[in-house]
Amino acid sequence: DNSPPSPKVRKINRRSSVALARRMSRASAVSGISLEDQLSMVGSKEDASTQERFTQVLNMCVRHTCRTVERLEMDEGDLEDEARTVSRQLMNGCILPEARLVAIASSLDKANMTVSPEDLQSSKARAVREYTAKLEDEAVQWKKFLIERNRTLKLGVSNLQAAEKGEIKVDSSQMYSLTAEDRMFLRSLPDLNLAMATVAKHEERQAVAAARMVE
Repeated sequence: DNSPPSPKVRKINRRSSVALARRMSRASAVSGISLEDQLSMVGSKEDASTQERFTQVLNMCVRHTCRTVERLEMDEGDLEDEARTVSRQLMNGCILPEARLVAIASSLDKANMTVSPEDLQSSKARAVREYTAKLEDEAVQWKKFLIERNRTLKLGVSNLQAAEKGEIKVDSSQMYSLTAEDRMFLRSLPDLNLAMATVAKHEERQAVAAARMVE
């Protein structure tokens, strides 16, 4: 007999498959669990066949959608009873026939899908990573801002010391680059040249008066 050997059929661990089904049932029954958390409980290919896992994912999505519609109708709509009736019909079993599930599972087994590590992250993990990246970017921007402010501060201190020594001064050409408050302050200062001339004239008068008293 030269006929080829029969293909090996991968056996599913029935114990893990039953435990997985119970887990999925409990998760589906609790409306407080998000769809993403429910989907994360789907087992690997060692726990269940492709068809079983696809059926679980499909049922989860259908139940989640039905419960969402029911809650919306209960809170805001007028078709609560109708929504509940349709939801119960959709959640009673699978919405696809067995033949269609077999065909889809076969297509999935033959598909060459590449999954990146980012695709396996939960939305919470992605949100934390994005927020962390945002904080890191803000830290870089703050560092650049502080460096620029320190440079401006050092330049201001250097200009102040030079101004106190009389090495630099603000002339009329630079007045327009100042703020309104700084211009008002400079204009409020007394004219030092006029003050010095007044003092010199007063000293001269005092000297003349003293000379006359001596005579």
